[in-house]
Amino acid sequence: MENPEISFFEQLLLEANGQGAADIILTVGAPPRAKRTHGLIDLSADFITSEEMQRMVDELVPERLRMTLASEGSVDFSRNCSDGRIRFNVFRQRGEWALVGRLVSKDIPVLESLGLPDTVKKILQRRQGLIILTGSTGSGKTTTLAAIIDYLNSRESLHIISIEDPIEYLHTNRRASVEQIEVGQDAPSFSAALRGNLRRAPDVIVIGEMRDQDSIQQALILAETGHLVLSTLHTDDSVHAIGRIADVFPREVQEQMFYLISQVLVAVITQALLPAKSGGGVVLASEILVVTQPVQRLIRERHPEQIYSVMQTAGAEGMYTLNDCLERLVLNGSISAEVAMCRSTQPKWLEQRLVAMQGKGDDRSKWFGKKQQ
Repeated sequence: MENPEISFFEQLLLEANGQGAADIILTVGAPPRAKRTHGLIDLSADFITSEEMQRMVDELVPERLRMTLASEGSVDFSRNCSDGRIRFNVFRQRGEWALVGRLVSKDIPVLESLGLPDTVKKILQRRQGLIILTGSTGSGKTTTLAAIIDYLNSRESLHIISIEDPIEYLHTNRRASVEQIEVGQDAPSFSAALRGNLRRAPDVIVIGEMRDQDSIQQALILAETGHLVLSTLHTDDSVHAIGRIADVFPREVQEQMFYLISQVLVAVITQALLPAKSGGGVVLASEILVVTQPVQRLIRERHPEQIYSVMQTAGAEGMYTLNDCLERLVLNGSISAEVAMCRSTQPKWLEQRLVAMQGKGDDRSKWFGKKQQ
């Protein structure tokens, strides 16, 4: 029997996607809205009532999550629909339920289509160690992970175990055997899902997110014991990811953890989705850190801040900083200088580079409009 609420969401999400939006936002006392790069758009003139929202929550939230929703006030889950899956977050605000839904296409993007460099394919040739994807929420990390799994699945005879919360893209077995464990349904937590992996004979382990000390420690151990581990972190750049991993551990063991990180870390890929200068769609900005011997030494000696200098001079190794990428995107007209400076972790350096490339001293008019005072 067709669920009318799922059909309602599919219609809203298809309409939202047709207008360049990925998410819909449902709040009591407001019309259904969609979020796109440049702001919100209304999908209907009708306001959502408290009764309508309660009915949607009752029908959409799985039985297994209702006690969690009642006690914690928020749950994440996903459900199948005709065009793929819908990822939901239901939460409380001002005493009422609210909901955000995102349509995840059933078609997994081809890795080459994402705009990442060929360096990523070289990194994926490794069969042991830790590869981390970093970026803020909404930067496309989940999509990139899915594309990487699909890339390996289509080319290598591997056993891949993916631990996700919730499952978004569904993988079918091709050359590889892919198993997807959903936190909350198949295991109570990332940590619990990770504990039995050594007995499952995996070649590649994908951890949707390293959330706490336990999951980070297990990821490091799995990488050290001969597995390729891929995971994500919420950090703005590659170097901060290293510090973030070490900082979850007590100070007295951090020296040991920096050493372990230096031994198992293969690469860090940072990405961000930025509004295109043309006014339509988004542009991928990225940063690649490959852990070479000089980078290993800096991590081991607890000087990760010096890694930026190595990255700026190691183009032959496939490395580049986010600022390098932002500069290229501004110069080729993909994004505006203002957008680049807002995303940059070193905006003054980026501004100096753009002015120097313009070759007109302190005249910023080409990139920044009127001259700054």
